Amino acid sequence: MGNKGLIIKRRGKGSFVAKPKIHESLVQKLTGFYQDMIEQGLTPKTHVLHHEVEPAKATVALQLELEPGTPVFNIERLRFVNDEPIALVRTFLPYAMCPGLADIDLSNRSLYAALEDDFGIMLSHGRRTIEAVLAGDREAKYLGIEIGAPLISLESVSFLPKGTPIEYYHALHRGDRSRFVVNLLRVREAEGARIVVGDDEIMIPNSNGLR
Repeated sequence: MGNKGLIIKRRGKGSFVAKPKIHESLVQKLTGFYQDMIEQGLTPKTHVLHHEVEPAKATVALQLELEPGTPVFNIERLRFVNDEPIALVRTFLPYAMCPGLADIDLSNRSLYAALEDDFGIMLSHGRRTIEAVLAGDREAKYLGIEIGAPLISLESVSFLPKGTPIEYYHALHRGDRSRFVVNLLRVREAEGARIVVGDDEIMIPNSNGLR
């Protein structure tokens, strides 16, 4: 029933059918929000709230392996699906790697597509962290939810084939409308698993496997 919508009963408000949750990939493939939605037959839309170049703060510099104060793009976007606000996303990228990004309108275009098509930047792999948080005043305002409503916080760093970090972002997804899909890999006890990322071969230790 999760994909078709659930019948929810609330005291004093009667029954209603909740909208089905929107699925996004988490770790099995490195795709962007725009591509995830298109693949599901949904209509994504973006409002760009902030798109500026600024000195990297210490936290951002650490994630992107830059010196603090290095120019970075700070891009904040409100993501919609079928005209409903779903996620508030802030993205940081090194300015030196894609200076022309300042002139690109990301309102109706995938950031990943822009990086690949306009700058020849191919993302290879990423590291993502997910946790549950509560909405504050600002998140509630933009996402059209109540203060204290559950959110899914997603933090990610994406890398080039040689291991250079190119993108750091933090996204807040509505907990009532989002679901993340994870594929797990069964690792053979004797051998572990090998995954090829760009020119590198990564060995996954046995302790990380499913048992």
